[in-house]
Parts: sequence; structure tokens; C-alpha cells
Amino acid sequence: MKILIVDDVAENIQVLASSLKKEGYEIAAAMNGKEGLDLAEKMQPDLILLDMMMPEMDGMETISHLKKSKSLKDIPVIFLTAKNETGDIVKGFEAGAVDYITKPFNATELLVRICTHLQLKQKTEELQKTSQANRELVHILCHDLVNPAGFIDSIFTMSKDDNSIIQEMLPDLITSSENVIAMINMVRMLVAMEDGKTVLQNTSVTLGEVFNNVNIILGEKFKTKNIQLEIDPSVSDITVKAEPVSLLNTVINNLLTNAVKFSAENSKISVSAKTENGTVNLVIRDYGIGIPDAMINDIFSLSKNTSRAGTSGERGTGYGMPLVKKFMKMYGGDINVRSWELGKSAEHGTEITLTFLQG
Repeated sequence: MKILIVDDVAENIQVLASSLKKEGYEIAAAMNGKEGLDLAEKMQPDLILLDMMMPEMDGMETISHLKKSKSLKDIPVIFLTAKNETGDIVKGFEAGAVDYITKPFNATELLVRICTHLQLKQKTEELQKTSQANRELVHILCHDLVNPAGFIDSIFTMSKDDNSIIQEMLPDLITSSENVIAMINMVRMLVAMEDGKTVLQNTSVTLGEVFNNVNIILGEKFKTKNIQLEIDPSVSDITVKAEPVSLLNTVINNLLTNAVKFSAENSKISVSAKTENGTVNLVIRDYGIGIPDAMINDIFSLSKNTSRAGTSGERGTGYGMPLVKKFMKMYGGDINVRSWELGKSAEHGTEITLTFLQG
């Protein structure tokens, strides 16, 4: 654990550092607020001990800058003060401090308070990770179930005037229903993984079977914009290491849905694959409007808003690509994106390369 001490009195720093180093903490020190801010940015401490009374930039101004910084605002700050007036203490808490310690320091009290706030910080970070994981699971249910469930709904809607449609489409309805159930079971498995009760079961998956299911689930999306899905014949027999349900419903469906979303009517999307040295590169290429340069570095970040309207006004959530990358990493693979924005290059569109271990 890293602790930053900011105090303009060298003797105070020495006393604090001596006590904390004995407990195994990594210590850094600064003798004024500005130096403390610069050092905090570089080392990203787990906790800051900040003197309230310093020349030029005092503790109150320093913590104000800390709380305005995206990378530093969540670091717990304990004020060091020779004063014990209620007004100063209240101002410290209002500014964002989590605690205060009066000088001269009581070593036992100091260590207990530091330990308490470091534990609270750790628990907060664990809760944030759990919250993030839960948001991802909710997204999978709300977003990736839309395609198979939407297909089922469209068949029943069309069959209102012609019951024979259900019989004709029964095999595809069964496949879509199985995908819905498989997705729910996958979410249950992810919950168990978060609890440490199981691990992702990667198996050999034939890409031909994946894209056969894609045609069933996403066929209507391609028809709506009259987009041709051109799959190289070599793709059908290639096998990759992946978890089959998430590969179809989260990875491939998300990428193809995005490709359709950002393509113009009457265009095409091509799929090809190549094996090399025990790996498989699956390439999905559209010829749409492309991704802006300012956005391409953020498309895998859940904290950045990358959602934008498609060529026909389609809306999205911005969660798809972060989930795609998460699953590719869980398969032991990776994802790479290249894009050329319409109007800024002789060619335009987006090329996604998924790298898998060969199945």
C-alpha cells in the first residue's frame, strides 16, 4: 500500500514515515501542496496524509484540486492539523477529507486510522467491481436477448394472418428459443464465475455453425437495409476455442449488428478467416460510415460514452464492444479494430479482426 505525506515540516514527515515504514507501507513525501499534487498524479497513492496549514497552497486548496481530478478524487485524504477547533475540522470534512489527526501524533492512533481507511477503500473498490460486473450481466440480458427474442416475436406477428408460417419456420423458432435459454444459462454461469464457483468452459466451436445461426437470428436486420452478408467458403470448416453461447450471441451478433447499423442500404458486409501458427484470425469488414478517430480509442471502455445513431437512426447503448473484448480475452484471444471514416479517406468502413486459438 502506498501512502503520500504532504507536510511543509521535514520533522513531521520523518516521524510519520518512520512509523509507517515499520508497518510495511510504501512512503512518498512532498513539502508543499503543488508538489504533492504532482507526486500524487505520478504514484497514485492509496491514501494521502495532508497537512492543513502550509504556505502558498494550504491543505484546503490542495484537497480542492484533488477532488477535481478524475484520477485522484477517490483517494482517501486524512488531514494533519495542530488545531482542534470544530470549525476547521468541519471545513476539512466538507472539503472531502475522510478523517483528521492532530499533532503531535499518537503512533497507535495514527496507524489504526490509516488501516481503517485503507480497508474501507479496498471494500469500496470491491463493491464497485461487483457493481460493474452486475451491470454487464444486466446488459447481456437486455441487449443480447433482443435478437433471438425479436426474431421469435416477428414470426408470431407475421403468422397472425397465416398460421402456416409457424410450421414453415418451426426449426428456426426452435433454434432461437434454444438461444434464449442458452443465454440465460450463460448469465447464470457468469454469476457463478464472479462468485468463484466455476470457470468459463471454452470448447472447439465450428465457425460455420455459428454463422448458420447468425443468418437465422439477424436475417431480418440484413433484409431491412438490403445488406449482403458475404461469407468466404473457407470460414465454414474452421474451428476456434471459445464458449459457444457467448461467441454467437455476444461477440458475433454484436459485431454484425454494429456493421449493419453503420452501413448504408444496399451495401455489403464480408467475413473471412485465416489460420496461422495455431491461431485463427476472423475478419468482419463493413463498408459503412466508419468510426471517428476521436472515438476509436474509447470503444472498449465502459466509462466512455461511445453510443451514436446508425445510418437509419438506429440507437445503441455503447456496452456492446466492451463486452466483446471481455469475452475475447476470456477465450484467450484478442480483438483489433481498424476504421476509415466516410469523407476522410478514399475507402471507408470498419474492419474487425478477432484472434482465436485454433480449436
